[in-house]
Amino acid sequence: MTNFIYTQASFLYQQANVVQSWSQSNAPGKLIIIVLVAFSVVAWGIMLSKWVELREGERSSERFLRTYRAEGNPISLYLKRSNFGGSHLHAIYSHSCKALGMQLSPAGADESELFIGDIGTKVYQLSAVQVEVVRNVSERNVADQALLLEKNIGLLATAV
Repeated sequence: MTNFIYTQASFLYQQANVVQSWSQSNAPGKLIIIVLVAFSVVAWGIMLSKWVELREGERSSERFLRTYRAEGNPISLYLKRSNFGGSHLHAIYSHSCKALGMQLSPAGADESELFIGDIGTKVYQLSAVQVEVVRNVSERNVADQALLLEKNIGLLATAV
């Protein structure tokens, strides 16, 4: 009990000390404190929003991966037009599937008949160059998603 009273008294003394310090400081000192508090609020706001963004992205990516792994065919989610908003993995996946469809279109492949219905009735093969095009699109989208994840981190570093 004595420890609790001592802790409370110490807190009240520190609080009075802060108020006393504020009242005794001059205008530049008060301005510095106001600026530091403002930057602190901005930094905590950025950290909180980034935490929410990363948490939502993680949840939607986990949902995407569960659904993707449950499918029998790697491109079926794209053909079903499934939406996993906020999932960075789904964004990479959908752009890669779109690039694959664009590479198969000159070969006479219709997007609606790819991997649907009689699987294997018609075989489409990509050349090494076409595979590289799809790979480049995928890698470019991985880089774009990484940049999206890093958004506002520079501002946070400046504020802190």
